[in-house]
Amino acid sequence: MRSILATMAMLAVAVAVPAAHAQAAGEGVPRTAGGKPDLQGVWTNASLSSLERSSQLPLVLSEEQAKGLEARRATAAAAGARPTDPNAPAPKA
Repeated sequence: MRSILATMAMLAVAVAVPAAHAQAAGEGVPRTAGGKPDLQGVWTNASLSSLERSSQLPLVLSEEQAKGLEARRATAAAAGARPTDPNAPAPKA
């Protein structure tokens, strides 16, 4: 019985020490003048995932269907990343 308690105590210490160390490592978070976390940076919605599956898609995709969807997404991303012509006229309204 004592060996079980000793083992449990050592296990608790082994789990608690890394957790306490991980909390201390978070002290280096940059802060604003007001003391709040500084969240400045570049934020995009490029990887925004919808929360609902399209009603046009089946519940489970085959490997071919998944590859086709990924290929269409990659094509659309490549089209959106093409450089623009700086000498092109303004688009018509």
